[in-house]
Amino acid sequence: MKKILFIFVVILCNSYAYSYNWNGISDSIRNVQRTTIRGNLSQDSVHWCDWQIDNYNKIRKIDGLYKFVENRVSINDTLIILEIYSDDYRGDYSACWLKKSPKDILIYRLVNKSAYNIGLNNLKNDTLRIDTDVTNCFFHEKTRNLCNNWNISEINKIEDNHKDITICESYYILATRIMFYKDNKYKIDCFFFENFE
Repeated sequence: MKKILFIFVVILCNSYAYSYNWNGISDSIRNVQRTTIRGNLSQDSVHWCDWQIDNYNKIRKIDGLYKFVENRVSINDTLIILEIYSDDYRGDYSACWLKKSPKDILIYRLVNKSAYNIGLNNLKNDTLRIDTDVTNCFFHEKTRNLCNNWNISEINKIEDNHKDITICESYYILATRIMFYKDNKYKIDCFFFENFE
């Protein structure tokens, strides 16, 4: 009986990321994202993206998103997050999934009722739409697969090949990868690229 109890305790301690501080991780994501965009954009665009980064940080801390992470992430998992950045702000759109199960996706979009008036203090005036149906994901499957495999060189090639093509809705995608390790450790990487689909 003691052996079974011990095995159960070991499994419980090593399984889910309930011990990870998601709010702290989200703040760390924000900091890494800010560093990433500063090397890629003009000063005016950086200011705009900083504002959107703060909004995404607040959205990531909403209970439904935390529960998605808490119920799925375990040690040695990798969480992928894609977020849209655009000067033509119409709401925040993001998706996240675990690398090992990319079809188990959480799609979330903050639709603002009063454009440009969202700010961090007006989040309650907006509607957060959460979806788990991968067929409703705004990000194309090709983009998701490249980000899931963290294939930055292929994304760069495709992005370079599409620079001369006019895309109806030009926007940027900020891909974030969080790798979870034991002892509450994690590593965050970000990659910023222009939409090519």
